[in-house]
Amino acid sequence: MKDLFLFTIGPVKEFIGSSRKLVDLYGGSRLLSDLMGRAVCQLNKVENVKILIPYVPDFCKNESPNMPNRMVAEFADYSEDEKRRIAENLTDFVKQEFERTALELLESKGISRSGIEMAKKQWEDFLEIYWVFEAYDSPGYWEAYQRMIGAIHQVKGIRPFSQTTEPWGRKCMLFPKYNGIFAKKSGKGNENAYPYQTNPCYVCDITESHGLEYMVKPGEALSALALMKRIYGKRDTDLYSVRYMLLAQRVPENLFRESGMEGQKHERRDMLANAVYDLDHGVVLDEEEYDAQVIQMAHHLYRRIVEQGVKLSSYYAVLKFDGDNMGDAFKALEEAEKQRELSKNIHSFAEEVPAIIKKFGGLPVFAGGEDFLGFIPLDHLFECVSVLHESFCQIMKRSFSIGITIAHLMQPLKEVMAGVDAMEESAKRMPGKNAFAIGIIKRSGDEVRMPAYKLSGGEGVPQWKDVRWLVGILSRAQCSKSMFFNMAQLMKPFLGEQVKPQDDMVEILLRKCVKHGKLEVEQVGVEEVVERLMLFYKNGNQIEDFLHTTDGIAFLSREVDG
Repeated sequence: MKDLFLFTIGPVKEFIGSSRKLVDLYGGSRLLSDLMGRAVCQLNKVENVKILIPYVPDFCKNESPNMPNRMVAEFADYSEDEKRRIAENLTDFVKQEFERTALELLESKGISRSGIEMAKKQWEDFLEIYWVFEAYDSPGYWEAYQRMIGAIHQVKGIRPFSQTTEPWGRKCMLFPKYNGIFAKKSGKGNENAYPYQTNPCYVCDITESHGLEYMVKPGEALSALALMKRIYGKRDTDLYSVRYMLLAQRVPENLFRESGMEGQKHERRDMLANAVYDLDHGVVLDEEEYDAQVIQMAHHLYRRIVEQGVKLSSYYAVLKFDGDNMGDAFKALEEAEKQRELSKNIHSFAEEVPAIIKKFGGLPVFAGGEDFLGFIPLDHLFECVSVLHESFCQIMKRSFSIGITIAHLMQPLKEVMAGVDAMEESAKRMPGKNAFAIGIIKRSGDEVRMPAYKLSGGEGVPQWKDVRWLVGILSRAQCSKSMFFNMAQLMKPFLGEQVKPQDDMVEILLRKCVKHGKLEVEQVGVEEVVERLMLFYKNGNQIEDFLHTTDGIAFLSREVDG
């Protein structure tokens, strides 16, 4: 008699998604990944237990940077009491590791004992750890696996509730059910005042805390969980801000050297990038937020950027993708070794993802299990997605679907992440999947949501390469911006109609618009552009789909450096 064991660590969405900065996203993801890595290593020490998922080639010698939030193992010849004891010990181990890590993080930044005591009340019941066992006799693995998945969903439906004991106070922006107990005073308004509604009798002052100078802004108040994520994310020296990612993409290296940015620590480079973009957005640099050296360097660098005619990009792309029907793929495999082989392939692809995203100047956030998230400059969006898709298909022998949200730097990250979630769901609703969906959140707040299209496929179907071709041609063609405006104006009278205008009529209208657009690029004919545009029109369900698509292509052609 054997048993399958499923062990999960959460809450994933709440802990990772409750983020204000990229470092918050990364820190939450990395911490949960590392906790699962330690749990895998701990269970691997137990005799007659075989780890099936995730695949880790060499336990504990090289900690995997990307681990899913679930583990599947096979137990042999254990009694009910022994199994329960092992599972409970593993649960206690993970909770102890979480608390130990939290203490180390706060103590490393000089947090006072009273601050740590307040923090403990917030993190002590935060983790949600669930586990189930399912017995089976060979060859009943497949049936046991199905029952185990159903059982864990039932267990997760029973959630413990605990009443908060915190007094009144300002709530944390990232975790609103907790007070912001770590706060920096601000010199604005009342001298040395805490953020508004902060309880002065229930707060830890981190204004002068060593190592938090650049992590927490004056006037900001964070809960223990939020501060933990931010500190943990900063432990990775390769991580930098989205603004620095965009700055490094467009600004020549010689200007960085002139400004003195080279050789600076990541926190200083991030701060300088923030200051440069503040200047680009017409914001006066605040002496409370930036020190005198950063202000001087930012003014010098921005002046040189303007002199060199460098156009800074204020838009970036967030990519979120996973394999199509991966849950069904695991369920369809009737043997443990076949599931382990699939897990091995996922691990192989996950190891490649960070390098691919970094190659194109991007920032990988997580690549664990079947889920992947990264930030990328718009200039390399199309090539990066193409390489990721090709690599996934080659390694996994199956397709993935991807949601993409393009957003302005000033847009709150929470809204951007909600957008990319919606785009991924849109792509996964497409029949047969192997799809992408692009959403754009403009600085004005206006949104463009292109319908889902295929990443690859047969002729006559709009694909990723077609969007890429149109954006590339139009960004280099210096065509009149009125071309897309005229398209929209000609199509708007038909928006209220139940039936789309006939293809022949629309083709005539598009040809007229393209001709008046004055394309100024060699070897590109009007007919070729019209043919590609008609491909999207013919395959759209509604005329709104086509207008969103042309609006998105027009936006990208203006923002991408051709």
